[in-house]
Amino acid sequence: MRGGALRALGTAALALGGATGAVGAAIEIAAAARLNQPPGETVVAAATVAALGALVGALMAIPAVAGSALARRWRVGRTAMVGIALVGGLAVAWWLTDPLGRRLVPLYLVFCAGTGAALALAAWLARARVSLPELLAAAIVGLVGVAVVVAIPPETYEELQDLGFLVAVAGSLAAAAPLVVRILRWRLSWIAAVGVIVAALAELAALGRVDPRSRDASLRSSPGARALRVITDVDRDGYSALLGGGDCDDLDTAVHPGARDAPGGADANCDGVDAPAQLDDVARGLAPATGDPALPPGAVDLVLLITIDCWRADALDPRLMPAVSAFAAGGMRFERLYAAGSSTLASLPMVVGVGPRGPWVGDMARGRGIQADAVFAGGVPAELWGFPALRHPPSWAERTTDAALARIAESSSRPRFLWVHYFDLHALEQYAGERPASAEPGQLSSRYRVAAEHVDRAIGRLVAQLDRRGLLVRTAVIMTGDHGEGMGEHGVYFHGRSGFDPVLRVPGVLRAPGVPTVVVSSLVSHRDIPATLLGALGLSSEAAGAERFGRSWLRLRDDPRRPLHRFVISRSARSVSGRELRAPLAVLVDSRYKVMGGLVGGQLELYDMVADPGETRDLAGREGERARAMWLELAAAWDLDYQEAPE
Repeated sequence: MRGGALRALGTAALALGGATGAVGAAIEIAAAARLNQPPGETVVAAATVAALGALVGALMAIPAVAGSALARRWRVGRTAMVGIALVGGLAVAWWLTDPLGRRLVPLYLVFCAGTGAALALAAWLARARVSLPELLAAAIVGLVGVAVVVAIPPETYEELQDLGFLVAVAGSLAAAAPLVVRILRWRLSWIAAVGVIVAALAELAALGRVDPRSRDASLRSSPGARALRVITDVDRDGYSALLGGGDCDDLDTAVHPGARDAPGGADANCDGVDAPAQLDDVARGLAPATGDPALPPGAVDLVLLITIDCWRADALDPRLMPAVSAFAAGGMRFERLYAAGSSTLASLPMVVGVGPRGPWVGDMARGRGIQADAVFAGGVPAELWGFPALRHPPSWAERTTDAALARIAESSSRPRFLWVHYFDLHALEQYAGERPASAEPGQLSSRYRVAAEHVDRAIGRLVAQLDRRGLLVRTAVIMTGDHGEGMGEHGVYFHGRSGFDPVLRVPGVLRAPGVPTVVVSSLVSHRDIPATLLGALGLSSEAAGAERFGRSWLRLRDDPRRPLHRFVISRSARSVSGRELRAPLAVLVDSRYKVMGGLVGGQLELYDMVADPGETRDLAGREGERARAMWLELAAAWDLDYQEAPE
């Protein structure tokens, strides 16, 4: 009896470990081919995922064998087993998605139902004697699961990738059912299973010596590792203490990488740095304050802030956006402007607020009797940021400009402040079927270029109308993107995750009376804009008081080469799931280097932005001391951000 149970356990470990490892390796290779990943990295990643899959599968063998034994003892029939698989699949699928509290989101309901159905089908097909059509059906189930995982952009919708992986493993096991039965007849199958586990552990250790970066990246992102982190999340706060989960106390729900680190207390967010009680200018990366942060009172009648959703730095190109480029050429243009965050909700509060929880520039302006209003396309909740009377026109750029011009015409107060937000580069689907007039820049998608051309014409008309009405000469204009947009670089599509330049570096323009025509090559940040807005309104003391996080760009009027920052920081995440940002990531950029640090997975990457502007060579392994020193600076500033971020 014992020998039979041991043999069954060994067989299950072999089957589950083999299927999980093989499916994981196949998915990794397919995804690498899709992203043109170097062959060496592909081999290491595939071997890592295969070894990890073998370990996960071996662990899954224990409940599988126990369930099978109970089914035989209670004489559970095949139809009942299918029902159990269906219900169990739905439960497992929902358990994987529920920690983020989605409840009844239709997309996740569909995927969970599909997962349960696929597992039920796999249970129906997994028997000793199957026909060729049934084997083909099982193989198709497995291939569908693989296709789902490969088709979903990397580090996006992680739960859907996990469900696809689960379906792929189930289909593979069903297709391999005859082979499993043959292994079961082998008396020493448990010895082979132990050998697979030992080999997998040895392989993971060896890969850590060959290419630790690729191995660790695969451990962070593979469905097997995520499954283990979900299973071992003892306090169910969304973070595990194993496999780079980042939780330094898995028995306390208040301690995890997403927690707020209170100053003078324990390290609540597990970044290895206790939050300081306060940060001085040096610790925040600010250069000494020189020059006047404000225009003279009465110098302008209108301060116009223009933000463009998803506007990445290389989209400010005269071949693509000639009107905006020509306007920018008449003022101060910033080549190295970094967004405060990789998503709208992380960046825009820092554009119009003195810190992520304010006070808000709109409220401060109204407190001095200055009219402050906003015209928005898109659904961002800017009413939370000091603009309660918002108008939400459709996302078409021309209509946004119409609403902005109407608002300017309605107001007679001097000075006044208007914030206009264009959403077209985010809502690309509205331009389906249109073709761009320009083929450049080539790395930008066709729809993105079409949307950029519409925004360019709309802003060009806005500026032309201001000029025609005689307003432009007494207008201060600040223009930027809320964040960039990934176009496949580094395997990143869209935004909200990663710390690479396509997502974080954005255009920046300042045009105002007395501002020279110059290109500024030193570091600047979204965190500079609140002080710049207040300075443009002539509020000198408020502008200086707003420089806890940045410096007013108006200080550069006398000497545009003067640095405003020692370093700038941005907030991001390693992955996105629906609208949720997961695995906190922060970025610090100085005059030459960029360090990216993540609390989940122990991620620490270092890039030389001068020698390697494409961010292709991670130097953290070779320059560990520099990376660690920059991380300590970043962690302290990051803690302050999270202290002041909204609940």
